[in-house]
Amino acid sequence: MQIGAQYQGDHRGPKAFARRVEAAGFDSVWAGDHVGHLGDGIATLGCFAGVTEQITIGLNLLVLPWRPAAVVAKAMATISLMAPGRVVAGFGVGGEFPAEFSATGADLHRRGAYSDDALELIDKLWTGEPVTHSSAWAELDGFRLEPVPVRPEVWIGGRSEAALRRAVRFGDGYVPYLVSPGQFAKRRRRLLELAAEAGRPMDGFRFGCLASIIPAANVEVATGIGLRGLKLSGLTPEAVRGMYLLGDDDSILARMQEYADAGVDHLIIGCMPGDDRELEAFYAACRRLLPAARALRARTGGTRPGIDG
Repeated sequence: MQIGAQYQGDHRGPKAFARRVEAAGFDSVWAGDHVGHLGDGIATLGCFAGVTEQITIGLNLLVLPWRPAAVVAKAMATISLMAPGRVVAGFGVGGEFPAEFSATGADLHRRGAYSDDALELIDKLWTGEPVTHSSAWAELDGFRLEPVPVRPEVWIGGRSEAALRRAVRFGDGYVPYLVSPGQFAKRRRRLLELAAEAGRPMDGFRFGCLASIIPAANVEVATGIGLRGLKLSGLTPEAVRGMYLLGDDDSILARMQEYADAGVDHLIIGCMPGDDRELEAFYAACRRLLPAARALRARTGGTRPGIDG
């Protein structure tokens, strides 16, 4: 299993985070995308490209409806030229923060249809050939990107049936977040069913998942830190225990093993925003856990008995 780290905001900024993640031996470094808080995804990914040399850099996830498809295609092509062969364009439709749709002028209610059209257009533009495209959102007549783009991998995020279908149609990988191992396994099985129905070969398809880490003396202490200090709004203690990597090293590794058993082959560890002490605790825990985490493999080819759905 490959292990990545997700930047979720700290006062040192994304460049310092990416440098330290690469030096620590992670396989990848990732950024989200927000207008009202944290960072812009494209700008952050550009920072990653400028300060890393070898590891994969990715978006988890860029919210497609906030930008014209051609703008996204060009921005990602530019970053891929700086970091050829190691960029993952993770795309999602958003929706958790409606105010960001109002601020960008995007249509919250048509975000899925827009994203499908955008993904189709982006894929055409990345060929470097002239593109003619007509839809409700874009009119192109022989338009092309120059220089010829270096195509990044495309991973699709989301937890809905529509997201799974979108991943089958457009994706090289699938990467949800806020899912337990059991919930991930169910979505993975459904995605494979949809791929079989569509006749889509799945050789080389990647299954990622984001799970944030809260290191502490034990699971209960970590749960309390998450609910009180980090203000994981809207989540119950049961949800935090099911979807996060919590507690001491043995507890965290046991949860990572559950994700491996569920079919995750690229686990992205989220660093919860915090002060210097919490950031150092994240790095220290990852230094201890990375060798064992990378060696994890699915023990049963599916979920272990006892994992909740």
